[in-house]
Amino acid sequence: MRVKHTFLFTLLLGLGWAGFLFAYQNGPDPAVNGIFGSTNNCAQAGCHVGNPVNAPGGSLTLLGLPAEWTAGQTYPLTVLIQRTATVTYGFQLSAVFDSNSQQAGSLTKGGTGVAANRISIVSAGGVQYAQHNQVNAQSAATTQFLVNWTAPSSTSGGTVRFNVAANAANGNIQNTGDFIYTLVERRSPGAGPAPDFSMTATPATAAVTAGQSASYTTSIAGGNGFAGSVALSVTGLPSGATGSFNPASVTGGGDSTLTISTAGTVAAGTYPLTITGVSGSVTHSASVSLSVSAAAPADFSIAVNAPSVSVAAGANTTASVAVVPANGFAASVALTVTGLPAGASGSFSPSLVTASGNSTLTITVSGAVVPGTYPLVIAGTSGSLTHTAALSLAVTAPGNTSRTFAIANFSSNSSSTDGTGALGVGYARISATTGTAPAGVEIFGYRANNVLVGETGVPASPLIASGRIYAEVGGAVNTGLAIANPGTSTATINFFFTNASGADFGSGSTTIPAGGQLAKFLNETPFSGGSNVQGTFSFTSTLPVSVIALRGFTNEVRNDFLITTLPVIDTSAAAGTGTQILPHFANGGGWTTQVILVNPGSTTLTGTLQFVSTAGVPVTVVSNPNYSVPPRSSQKLVTSGPEAYGSVRVQPSSGGAAPVPLVVFSYKPGGITLTEAGAPANAGTAFRMYVESSGTSGQPGNIQSGIAVANGGATAASVTFELFKADGTSAGLTRTIPIAPSGQYASFLAEIFRGTLPQPFSGVLRISAPSSISVVGLRGRYNERSEFLITTTPPALESAAASGAELLFPHLVNGGGYTTQFILFSGTAGQTSAGTLRFFNQNGAALSLILNQ
Repeated sequence: MRVKHTFLFTLLLGLGWAGFLFAYQNGPDPAVNGIFGSTNNCAQAGCHVGNPVNAPGGSLTLLGLPAEWTAGQTYPLTVLIQRTATVTYGFQLSAVFDSNSQQAGSLTKGGTGVAANRISIVSAGGVQYAQHNQVNAQSAATTQFLVNWTAPSSTSGGTVRFNVAANAANGNIQNTGDFIYTLVERRSPGAGPAPDFSMTATPATAAVTAGQSASYTTSIAGGNGFAGSVALSVTGLPSGATGSFNPASVTGGGDSTLTISTAGTVAAGTYPLTITGVSGSVTHSASVSLSVSAAAPADFSIAVNAPSVSVAAGANTTASVAVVPANGFAASVALTVTGLPAGASGSFSPSLVTASGNSTLTITVSGAVVPGTYPLVIAGTSGSLTHTAALSLAVTAPGNTSRTFAIANFSSNSSSTDGTGALGVGYARISATTGTAPAGVEIFGYRANNVLVGETGVPASPLIASGRIYAEVGGAVNTGLAIANPGTSTATINFFFTNASGADFGSGSTTIPAGGQLAKFLNETPFSGGSNVQGTFSFTSTLPVSVIALRGFTNEVRNDFLITTLPVIDTSAAAGTGTQILPHFANGGGWTTQVILVNPGSTTLTGTLQFVSTAGVPVTVVSNPNYSVPPRSSQKLVTSGPEAYGSVRVQPSSGGAAPVPLVVFSYKPGGITLTEAGAPANAGTAFRMYVESSGTSGQPGNIQSGIAVANGGATAASVTFELFKADGTSAGLTRTIPIAPSGQYASFLAEIFRGTLPQPFSGVLRISAPSSISVVGLRGRYNERSEFLITTTPPALESAAASGAELLFPHLVNGGGYTTQFILFSGTAGQTSAGTLRFFNQNGAALSLILNQ
């Protein structure tokens, strides 16, 4: 996954170099390996001087050359350099015909991973040169480079000459004191076998219903320099079936797709087929079979995206209805709904679906409808065919001060405020009456002039008595804090600020009444931190409270207000130690990443940030990766430079206490910041997260969950993705993806399960691995202007201890352009839960909201 219009994730390798090889960090100029004369090498003025070529005490060897070469054969070669008391090495290798010094065959990188990344293949004057592109800094006296040589397809060119030059350098960052070694090897062609080809076909058996098509892949592999054209044909087809190849012939080697089309009259049975390839006098064949079953009558079925919908009297709700064709069904299906209560109506858009597709059922419920549950029947009719699907409609009283929930293992549910009316603010309490409290995420959405300009995801929060947040006020940036007191008596909040140098200032206190809530920016009363704050805000409370912090950013030109979640650190908990991993960063292509480090303690914390690409290779995107965070304070580093994507490792000095890290992604194409999202560090072997997928990719209204997974270990990890429906049952979709050591994988949900993900979809994704991983969930969305917005949807650590204690959403907002989406899901292993989600205003009174599914 990359964070861009398709998601945040393109691979970029950044390599660090030490010393000079051939006087260049990234490899020598072409043709300095003696190819055009023994004196044309790098042991000359302006390159490496001071030692004779092939000086005693070292050697250069080319391993892997055959006694005679065979046309088209690939030979793995090893360039071996030996010299004591040297620390860095480089080389250049070419393969040309001895008669004319023209390219002979081709050179490619050998090995994999780092071994391959150390080598480049360059061309000049029609000749390829394999050479180092990364200094091999090590203390060993021997190093090697791996190169593959593929011999020419014809032996007519005669003897091939291999010119090699190598450098054993002392690493003094100068061009003196280094040793140049050269080598020339010649090999003549052998008498190889006659050109020929082989062919295979898959699958061995293809099953098809009469009237449909089946396909096979025919693969031609040339050998011994074969370059002819193979004409393809098939025999054994039953009456009423035809076969065609695309392409009809294959030259040299490659694949052709055989498509067998059957008429509905083809008799059922299994038919042996012979695929034949002819090239001149050479003929080969492959055998497959075609299994034909009798044609079934054309038909269709009806499916609804959810078994039930809920709506308040006086509001409306929607359900997606799909027409699924079978056996070539291509007619139109008329949709109707029955069972609606008096005062409710239903309409389909479109009301007629041809062959296949989706229709949206909108159910409008008047305020006079009696609350209750109504079984609805959705019917689809086409000629004499009729099929139905059930949908349960739950009508609640106008407005909701609470909502019950029942969460099974791996299940989830979601509801959103309707956004109508004046701005209303409050908080919500998640109380489990049976089982343990579910995981929760709420997403604030803000619309300006009927255009969605920002979303932010906030996790459900436990109660804490002391905490610390990153604080920034100034220019376009502000920081807000919401504190909810669910207790039965007044809570006193004592607070102070700390600047970037570690100096405390601006202490004070405020009170929050029983059941009340406070939501203010840090430059407002009662906090009054001023107009220029860079550091932290710390607080203690006389009663446990629930807290969230939000970073606000007013963007350029439009003055849209963008919101990002900031983590609230429980300062009573033990600080983390050792390396902390932020699962994703993005730089370039309009993206920048701020890495924010908050010191939870009272001693200075030092260490280093390491930015690692998706392949697990360090990249340089900050000028100084070292950090030093004063007590109680914070530090911010901003990426710049080359385009790069991957993860961030926060490495404390000597493996000691670590700051609490956070990344904030910013996407700014064309000079206007469109979206920001924040993500904290985490680690575990299994996570769960709420995911969604709906709409057309890249079009307004399209929602797509993205996932980034960082491998925390030094060995490759196999990460498994398992998808569950909203009701907790398996979606039948599982995929395992390998991730390189210290590497990262990032993708959208629809890309992970390409071609198999139901649309629309909402449910729970489980991400697991046998070793430690870090995970971030992101929701991408295209607004009404087709602009890409992104927010964090925090995952839940599956191994976390489940608790029956109440959780809170410390802040909710509705009206004035704002909506709040409430998401509850089973976040821990085997978790089930039932209870109530209750809504309160800032004074602690019940808050009535109209909720839509």
